[in-house]
Amino acid sequence: SLMAAQSPESRTLTAERARGSFDPREMLMLIMGGKDNMNLDALRKEFAEDPKLSKEDRVFMSHSQMFERSVAKMSHFHRKILSKGINGRDEILWCYRGVDELLPSETHMTMFIPALTTQTTPEQREKWLPLAENYAILGAYAQTELGHGSNVRGLETTATYDPVTQEFVIHSPTIASMKWWPGGLGKTATHAIVHARLITKGKDHGVHGFIVQLRSLEDHQPLPGRELGDIGPKLGFNTLDNGYARFTNVRIPRDQMLMRYNQVLPDGTYVASPHKQTSYLPMLHVRSNIVASAAGALGRVLTIAIRFSAVRRQGGAGADGEKQVLDYVSQQWVMLPALAAAYAMNFTGRAMRAMYASLIKGIQSDDMTLLPEVHATSAGLKAYCSLAASDAMEQCRKACGGHGFSQLSGLPEIIGNYLATCTVEGTHQILTQQTGRYLLKTLKAVRAGKPVGEHCAYLKASLAPCAAKTPAAIRDPAVLQRLLDGRALFLASAAERRLERATAAHGPVEGWNQSLVDIVALSQAHSQAFVTRLFFAALTDKSLSPPITLVLSRLALLYATHIVCTESGPFLLAGLLSAVQLEWLQDLALQLLHELRPDAVTLVDAWGIPDALLNSAIGTYDGDIYTRLYDAARTLEPLNKSELPPGYAEHIKPLLQAGAVAAARATAKGAPLQAKL
Repeated sequence: SLMAAQSPESRTLTAERARGSFDPREMLMLIMGGKDNMNLDALRKEFAEDPKLSKEDRVFMSHSQMFERSVAKMSHFHRKILSKGINGRDEILWCYRGVDELLPSETHMTMFIPALTTQTTPEQREKWLPLAENYAILGAYAQTELGHGSNVRGLETTATYDPVTQEFVIHSPTIASMKWWPGGLGKTATHAIVHARLITKGKDHGVHGFIVQLRSLEDHQPLPGRELGDIGPKLGFNTLDNGYARFTNVRIPRDQMLMRYNQVLPDGTYVASPHKQTSYLPMLHVRSNIVASAAGALGRVLTIAIRFSAVRRQGGAGADGEKQVLDYVSQQWVMLPALAAAYAMNFTGRAMRAMYASLIKGIQSDDMTLLPEVHATSAGLKAYCSLAASDAMEQCRKACGGHGFSQLSGLPEIIGNYLATCTVEGTHQILTQQTGRYLLKTLKAVRAGKPVGEHCAYLKASLAPCAAKTPAAIRDPAVLQRLLDGRALFLASAAERRLERATAAHGPVEGWNQSLVDIVALSQAHSQAFVTRLFFAALTDKSLSPPITLVLSRLALLYATHIVCTESGPFLLAGLLSAVQLEWLQDLALQLLHELRPDAVTLVDAWGIPDALLNSAIGTYDGDIYTRLYDAARTLEPLNKSELPPGYAEHIKPLLQAGAVAAARATAKGAPLQAKL
């Protein structure tokens, strides 16, 4: 029988799936955003299982080897997309997710093309977009410099306009001003959108974008005045050629400045747009995608970690001998709140992408109404989701013990690659300031009687203690949402008071600096309340089956309850919770672990991630972890191609021979061998 042919670990995972209370395909449909999007999952699977896109032996490669392989994959991927006639943005995105590798064209797809789409005039789009969308050119997005990252206003690269030739002169005046980090810049890109300080008629007008050709389209050699290279291996993303560029008086035509909003006329006159923040649109696009991708990345780690924890047995007394690791409540406390967060972030990611789409639709008719809210929301959510997801991933990896430390688990590579999202397009410390500043302005608007958006409506409320009188009453989404909103309101008022005191004592600049701890806390509290609100709202969907609604409600309650239990200080300090109510919430969190435990494996199966995409010996669908670990080590590790290790004849053998002579000499003299050692 099939069961007889399975390993004990596979039988355990089969039994786990039998405990599930809902249909994972129905949940996958919800994760994907509806039945109409299920074709996207099929595309992801097709590309993940394409032999030419295999990543089976990637962890054994050097940076140079990874990049060389990735260039081949890039060519195959884009030619396959073109040959299949796939041109929808979502379709291409899901095909790319199946590749599960940052190809050298990553920035071309995610930043170069969006910038051309949103920042150029109709004439510029007509010239450049067909070239970019058909891969006749490959673009990078050169903003970050060696000396400046998050502080875009501090960039040093200059673009000085010459009215005689009607050209901009792109120049790197210092070593710190060279572009450093842009993906694809090192070896792949033929062009880049270079961010530089626009200087015309002797005046510095701040940072603007310019289309600069980097390499010849004939032989790919760098053009004169461009010094280009790869910055070397990183913690992750080693398939990508993050690069540097140093410009020495490179001249480009006037019409290669991105001129949809700001323009320089032929005589050098600068015409400014009233909408100064439009230059941030490509950045907002990436931030919204980072928020949307957090759930999927965390879901991958959890698929591996929960399947492994279900089949791994250590100590204790279980029904079949040793206890399943996932049956230890301490293991559940690591993984099930993280699983709840992954589902929460999935709903948030969809909302964030919808907000960005609405913004772009408005901008096309010059309606900038949504820009401040989308800018602040995407900043806070990018900071929160990337940090929360990466922290949860690492906790899950640690909870997988030694096997989680092995590259064969897939976990170190997934986490190492994901960690970059905590840095790109703004670090946590920078982005939370942007959200905090927006919230403090909104608080002032509330006091002035002005209308505010639905996600800031809590700022109009008054602080009130939790009204729950029994443990049962506290298991209420409305109660938990009021707690999270109340904490954000409390922290907003606290940050405002500290800022006022610090500004009075130190002035506005240092006053802001002295208030940053409060402002960061406010941004995180607002983002967590935002995420929870969307999760609870999803439970009201009448099209969901009762089993799906029930398990989602448990996840949503656990997500909110875990936040309150692990970050209880402000709730108590604000008088929102009593010590007794906090104890009720702690009991509720443990009860929710118990209720969710039978569905744990089915909840990760519902993400529908194929084994080829996981690339994990300990996270495969069949659960046969020990056979797969052994086979992977035996067949994939280059050291195991030969019984003798590299350097045996040159180093190990002479050492052993010299040691044997020394041992014989010591023995002849009667000296104890251990003393010599």
